[in-house]
Amino acid sequence: MTLKERLFDVYIGVDYSGAGLPDKAISGLAVVSAVGDERATVVRNPRHPQGRWSRSALHGYLMSELAQTDRRVFVGIDHGFSYPLSELDYYGLQTWDEFLGWLSLHWDTRQSSVDACKKGGAPYRNADLLRLTEARYAVGASSVLDLDRTFGHMTKTVSYSTHAGLPWLAELRARSDRSKVQCWPYDHIFAPAGGEPEVRPIGGHIVAEVYPKICKERLAYKASPPSARYGKALSDHETDAFAVAEWAQGRDREGAFAPYFRLETLTPDELRTAALEGWVLGCL
Repeated sequence: MTLKERLFDVYIGVDYSGAGLPDKAISGLAVVSAVGDERATVVRNPRHPQGRWSRSALHGYLMSELAQTDRRVFVGIDHGFSYPLSELDYYGLQTWDEFLGWLSLHWDTRQSSVDACKKGGAPYRNADLLRLTEARYAVGASSVLDLDRTFGHMTKTVSYSTHAGLPWLAELRARSDRSKVQCWPYDHIFAPAGGEPEVRPIGGHIVAEVYPKICKERLAYKASPPSARYGKALSDHETDAFAVAEWAQGRDREGAFAPYFRLETLTPDELRTAALEGWVLGCL
């Protein structure tokens, strides 16, 4: 398979963090990029002395990457992109874009921290509810709702990452041409009332939810960590971002990336659920 026959030219893995304020550079945010057949490398923030990213600076970087017109870009981010279906029903949210608008209004984490929003009265129900993709396929995943982290390990902060990252994702979506920048699978599952759902082909740049644990397991990172290839020690966050970028690049190089986007193993009912809850790319 030649480079032109691949789905993407650039593969970006993002290990996200919901810690602190949106404009504070933190070690928990890590970005790795792989271009074509080149080795994946850590992307440093050129405006920070230690190369660290803030969520606001990361948003600017991703907007710039997704504005490219001569290369197709894949971005995998490791925070939840939606709520469980029962919670969407509870709040009367019928589409993903409606959910993004609702969450951005109540959780204005582009301006404040997750903790500040909680204390300010943002609506949430601490729970252990999982989305379909987490409950059946992404084994070990924590709930995006467990902001008090009472049902999981205190170091697992996917709930914080989710509430910190989604308003930025909503802004990215609002500021992008949807014919060129698509959020998978929300822009691809067509589920008409009373009809059979279908998954439409991807096109342009793609932003998708990923789970680094799955990528690391498939790449056998325990036996072959990326630090050996990178030439120096990597943080856990950088390792997770590496796994996403290298997994996507490798699958695309082998011509095996496209089936993940088609969701061919899901039933019609599962597709209808995924149209609102989303899906972790790579879980089939």
